[in-house]
Amino acid sequence: MGTEKFIYESIKKNIDILKRCYGCNDDIEITYFKIKGESDLSCASIYFKDLVDKKL
Repeated sequence: MGTEKFIYESIKKNIDILKRCYGCNDDIEITYFKIKGESDLSCASIYFKDLVDKKL
């Protein structure tokens, strides 16, 4: 749960950067809200991994 919360908070914090970089429109918002209720990290984890790789 700690990891999911960290991912959720990080995506939430960087939502505008993510949208700009990936042109993801509203899909990323839907995905990061789903993380809070479920363990669906599919789309979001890809973006998050890229953020970590870039050390943002």
